[in-house]
Amino acid sequence: VFDAGNRDAPRWLLTMPLHAAFVFTYMALMPSALPGQQSEWRFDPEPTLEVGGSLTDPKDQLGLVVDIVRFASGEVAILDAMIPAIRVYDGLGQHLRDIGRLGDGPGEFRQPASMTVVGDSVLVLDEVGRRTGFHRGGDVLFTEPLVIEPLCGEDHNAGYDGLLPDGSVIIRCSERMFGRARGEYRQEVGLLRVGHGDRVDTIGWFPADSGRTDTEGVPVPRPYVPRTHLLWAAEGKKIHVAPSGDSVITVLGFDGTALGTNSVDARSRTVSEEDVQDELDELLRFVVSENDKRVMGEWFEGRPLAEETPSIRSLLASSTGEVWVETWEPREGGSEWLVIGLGGRTIARVRAPPGARLVAVGDQWGIALWRDAFDVDRVRLYRLDKGSGSSP
Repeated sequence: VFDAGNRDAPRWLLTMPLHAAFVFTYMALMPSALPGQQSEWRFDPEPTLEVGGSLTDPKDQLGLVVDIVRFASGEVAILDAMIPAIRVYDGLGQHLRDIGRLGDGPGEFRQPASMTVVGDSVLVLDEVGRRTGFHRGGDVLFTEPLVIEPLCGEDHNAGYDGLLPDGSVIIRCSERMFGRARGEYRQEVGLLRVGHGDRVDTIGWFPADSGRTDTEGVPVPRPYVPRTHLLWAAEGKKIHVAPSGDSVITVLGFDGTALGTNSVDARSRTVSEEDVQDELDELLRFVVSENDKRVMGEWFEGRPLAEETPSIRSLLASSTGEVWVETWEPREGGSEWLVIGLGGRTIARVRAPPGARLVAVGDQWGIALWRDAFDVDRVRLYRLDKGSGSSP
């Protein structure tokens, strides 16, 4: 197996018994033992569950899905901003209950934007500044108003950006760009964490958006298409942050403690017409009136076209602790994702089912938002095959 005349071979190997040398050689050549080896994971082409496809049953219809979570029991909770309510379905797709409703009182919300599961509770954040907690059975636990305007200072605009796994709120502080000189810029964005009570932690400040001012000299930035922005995903007690124009992900604690960085093989490429159309479609998804769509479309057409895409399209945190990184590879045949393992190394590549946008992932499953030919939202659960042959 090994050349005994090789002077570079270690002495312990040359004196190893033949049967031991054979076992050592076999293990050394196993693909799983090679450093940097990546697996090819696969989603089953057909979903094991679909919600939202009924033409007659209003409990199996969805309006505008903004977030999806899955309980440990297998129940799927869908936050629908158009109803608005949390719709809960069992593992077979049968509607169990609606949680919450439109209003301003306890257990009610307007413009719900984010949702997370904390034990047997589900928390909802709405865009008017309320955090509401429900028991998974539907009972209201609390409704808490948030005041964030002073948190970011005079030079930044404060906005609600989502919920962390512990139920705390992420505040995005976006730098006000008015008055800047013409030319390229890197907009500064801060992420703050607001827990229960008065505690506020600064997670960090990051360069995020790139763009330019008006060509006629008006000091108003006009971001490129496709735009770059600050991405984040959280799992456990860690938050993973990356400017979409970069391929380095910074890992921090919820209190801003630096925990390291991870690099991924996500690269930019030449912008295509499909990229521009995808961004416009996503922008108009949350616009209801035809007049607003027209105005937004005209504004979009006036933005300068970038030559290259960003590097990272989106981030997801798995329920098992991995971080999923969507690349800017063309979406024909399904979007490409890189999976970063607990050790910070890329351990797998996987293609999402064609036409599906992944929203949540777990050990052996993925939940995706899918739109039919009539632009109606549907939610699908897919089995994820890592080569073990087990079911979700």
